[in-house]
Amino acid sequence: MWDDAEDHFLTGTTEDGATPNKAILPADVNTWGLLALGDPAKYGRGIKWVEDNCLVDDSGFHGFDFNNDRDGIWWEATAHMVLAYALMGDSAKASFYLRVLQRVQPEAPGTNGRGLVAWQWGEPHDQFGVVLHAPLAHCCHRLVHLCPAPI
Repeated sequence: MWDDAEDHFLTGTTEDGATPNKAILPADVNTWGLLALGDPAKYGRGIKWVEDNCLVDDSGFHGFDFNNDRDGIWWEATAHMVLAYALMGDSAKASFYLRVLQRVQPEAPGTNGRGLVAWQWGEPHDQFGVVLHAPLAHCCHRLVHLCPAPI
């Protein structure tokens, strides 16, 4: 659900079904919202929120966390951002983060070189309290080959 006052998507509502949930602030609802609905003039503001609240620099890598606690880089969110930047026409940022993902694929601990590890070092968790344990990202397998060059 879009929050005009905060310029980003929210997870949805609390358990009462009516109150906006502002306690759980994931990055992916903003990238998915833009990718599904288009309208970069409006929903691109959600991408700016992700940049301002979820960007992580760790061990020479730059990427985006699942949420705004910045406890690790979640490569799926970073891949979502590549696609969002491409949709918004920001080829410089799309290309930069695509190159980061191309570097991560062979270098990250736990990689098999055929997909992307789900996160950067450690065990980040989502705001639902779930520790992310999957060693390879399920939705980004071979993403680095899906984005035509140049972006």
